[in-house]
Amino acid sequence: MHGAETLFGLARLGYTNDKGMPNLLQMAKFAREFSDVIQLRNPPPQVQKIIFALLALVARPLGYRATYPQLSRTINAPRDSGPDP
Repeated sequence: MHGAETLFGLARLGYTNDKGMPNLLQMAKFAREFSDVIQLRNPPPQVQKIIFALLALVARPLGYRATYPQLSRTINAPRDSGPDP
């Protein structure tokens, strides 16, 4: 599952604010999971690492996850078996 898929799914379900951002605990889980491909502009990266690690400790027992399989709409394209006879 991709990060964008998670954010769009949360937005579709109404779990984001007017700017399309999830709450801080959800963002902590998300930012840690996708830190290799997504960099938030603020706070600085080293501060993010510390803050999000602490927030993730709180978020996990409350049920927050970085991704949610039920938000995935990935459908594999059918395999092409060649031209029709």
